[in-house]
Amino acid sequence: MLECYSFSIKITGETMLKECIIQHFSPVDDWEEKQRQTGRFIEEFAEERELGQPRFKIQNHLFHENHPIVIRKHRRFAPYPLHSHHFLEFNYMLQGTSKQVVNGKEITLKENQLLLLDTDSQHELAALGEADLLLNFLFRTKDLKLSSL
Repeated sequence: MLECYSFSIKITGETMLKECIIQHFSPVDDWEEKQRQTGRFIEEFAEERELGQPRFKIQNHLFHENHPIVIRKHRRFAPYPLHSHHFLEFNYMLQGTSKQVVNGKEITLKENQLLLLDTDSQHELAALGEADLLLNFLFRTKDLKLSSL
């Protein structure tokens, strides 16, 4: 028997790791339920409340001192407004598709595709549907940028 430790879900036999991850991230959480009911973006961070600005910038407060990487499900059911970050972000389209505008360019991220976003990249996302699962891998950076690699 193989255990998916990070998600505390036991998987056996032919069950794939991807299915384990989908099972973990598929349930609709409270934030998503609010967005599904209203169709509107619900703020989670202080920066998101500054929506009167042309865009906002998410700070490093998502990271704990000894944890420079955060993995989160992108909330579904409402568009996410134009923003940037003080950190690197990788978007992995686990299931479905995601329409985004990145630095002014429209893209569609398809299942199993990865999008790398440098610090200060500006992007916004169209609403994801019930079957769409987009994972955000956030990497705290100090002086590291993709352009310097």
